[in-house]
Amino acid sequence: MKKAPALLLLTLGGAAGMTLLTLFMMFVSLIATIMLPANGEWALYMVLGIFTFLIAYPFRYLYVSFKKKYNVGMIVFITCFCIPSTAASIAVNLIYAPAEQTSLSILRIALWLFVTVIFTITLSIHILTYELLLKRNNPK
Repeated sequence: MKKAPALLLLTLGGAAGMTLLTLFMMFVSLIATIMLPANGEWALYMVLGIFTFLIAYPFRYLYVSFKKKYNVGMIVFITCFCIPSTAASIAVNLIYAPAEQTSLSILRIALWLFVTVIFTITLSIHILTYELLLKRNNPK
């Protein structure tokens, strides 16, 4: 496969995959908010953050394969993979948002974007640590 179709596939796969991941995280957070006591919100955010950090780790290997096969840099990978997913998350929220804006719908959009942004940041951290270890082990 050539580089352009591979980047298109990465963009579409990133948008679809991250949208499904954020839907799953929203479902988990809904179940957790029902089960947690009212003052346990910090535990919910901590669990979501840890889960998102662990989910982002396998995508590091996707970056490694794209770097080796297509010579895709870190910025291009993050842009192609995470920006469409953020746009898709916003679009899904705006489509399914109720006509009247309540605090719950605003909180839902904020939590959805929180999960997407945390995933983007953790994926960037994983890729950056890979690049730093690569430079440390192979100095030129």
